Amino acid sequence: MKVYDPDGLRVFFGPNSQHFKEGTLKALSQKFDYPIKAGRYDPIEFSDGEMKVQLLESNRGRTAFLVMSTEVLGGDHRNLFWALQCIRDLKDAKTKPYLFAPYMSYSRQDKKAERGTTITFRLILDLLEAAGLEGLITMDLHAESEQGFVDVRKIASDRVYASYELIPAIQKILPPDNVFFISPDSGGMKRAKMYGDALGFPDNACFGKVRTGTNYVEQIRLLADSEFKAALKGATVVMVDDMIDTFGTGKEGTFILAELGVARIIFVVPHPVLSGKAPKNIRESAITEMVFTDSVYHSPKELALFGKKIQIVPLGEFIGDIIGNVYCNESISHKFIDSKTFIKV
Repeated sequence: MKVYDPDGLRVFFGPNSQHFKEGTLKALSQKFDYPIKAGRYDPIEFSDGEMKVQLLESNRGRTAFLVMSTEVLGGDHRNLFWALQCIRDLKDAKTKPYLFAPYMSYSRQDKKAERGTTITFRLILDLLEAAGLEGLITMDLHAESEQGFVDVRKIASDRVYASYELIPAIQKILPPDNVFFISPDSGGMKRAKMYGDALGFPDNACFGKVRTGTNYVEQIRLLADSEFKAALKGATVVMVDDMIDTFGTGKEGTFILAELGVARIIFVVPHPVLSGKAPKNIRESAITEMVFTDSVYHSPKELALFGKKIQIVPLGEFIGDIIGNVYCNESISHKFIDSKTFIKV
């Protein structure tokens, strides 16, 4: 069996992803019984907003992992462009560059929903491939079908799921019975069912919605029979989605659940994008509490604006475990929880 030299591994953390550093390096150092340190670079920004990334040490012949989400908040694309520059720098430095993107922007644009549009997620992959990326690890892409855009390329790809960290977290706060899992839309029904089945609560439903524009839904209703709706009175409902953006649709969904007599509404999501009117919509909603990862970083001051009980599940050690196994060419399937993996005790 091949022994992998830990000194051949370099891990870089983007400017927006420094919060992953401690946990990731801790997990890697434990795996190799060797002090793994973060790669060093100097991010340079010119007065007009142009950027430059300068590597501060030789990485020739090594495998380099860039850990960085590429969120676009407020129209700021610096995270995405910074990742592209760093990947190109690492490639030019004769390394094998990987990108671990806990949250990958533009994954919602995975199909031509209207005339005159393009599949922007495919364009992002074109840019990453042109930059010299050799490996890509994504987490909870908006749609499973997007993996097909990656698999046809020369980029080695792996996908992981935050459910491995989120399911144990919500297990600790759920009552022993009278729990239902609901998806905000039909597209996320499989995800909600997987979470519910893994925790031993197989009853689930979804909302149906009529969308009339980006971030705008005209109608929303719960797609369930009268018996299911009656059972919600006094129950705990866990709403599961892949991301939370403006929360306009989610807010209306919580009102419907509250009218049905739901006692407690928990919203669980891997990616807390939280843009636009999200703080206002969440404050006004009937949500009791929220559980999400730190795939997109928000400061405590920002989170205080939401006025709800929030539990953040850190991803640092999870990321380190995945990187260590990928680097050593080992399986990562032990980090998956599927509908047949019941962890409820």
